[in-house]
This record gives sequence, structure tokens and C-alpha cells, in this order.
Amino acid sequence: MQPIDTKAYGQAIKQDSDSKESKRLIGFGRVFSGKIKKGSEMYVFGVTHSKERKDVSKHVIDDIFIFMGGNNLKAVSDMGAGNIVGIGGLDEALLKMGTISSLPECPSF
Repeated sequence: MQPIDTKAYGQAIKQDSDSKESKRLIGFGRVFSGKIKKGSEMYVFGVTHSKERKDVSKHVIDDIFIFMGGNNLKAVSDMGAGNIVGIGGLDEALLKMGTISSLPECPSF
């Protein structure tokens, strides 16, 4: 997860940022297969997830970004396999790292 200035986040999604928060978190990673789409429901597997201990929650993907260097982001509606993306809206779902999947039974990476 990477903290980014709220103003830069707002500019990327073309929205006024009147938020009281000074930073938002953006998770970033590689799309391994399929497509990730804005507004889709995904399962978020926390770092402590295992067969014995379930750490899974369902969240909606608020925003998807591609990085253009530094704090420059470009919002996109979807992105296919093989690409590195930033994912907004997971502030409450992830602390540092985890796995995001469209399936509730996902193998650990």
C-alpha cells in the first residue's frame, strides 16, 4: 500500500478533494489473469489468511490507476492481465499486503 496525497488522488479521478484526510492509500500489484474492473466485487485475502485461519472480506473496487511516474496517476476503468495497477478504495481492507481475487477460494501467492 502506498500513501498518496488526497489532492493527487482527486485529480486522477477528476473529482474535487474536499476530504479532511491528507492522504489516501493505494494498493498496487500485478493482474495475474483476467481483468480487473472498476466497480467489481472482489475478495480481499489478508496477510494472515490460511486454510486454518480465514482472513477474507468482500470489497468493491472504487478506482483503478496506472502510474505515470512519481505521484502522477491516470484513472482507468479496467486493466488486463500482465499489467501493474494501483487500486483505490482498499483503505479499510488491507493493512500492508494481501491478495485480491474474484473467487472466494484463491490459492496463496
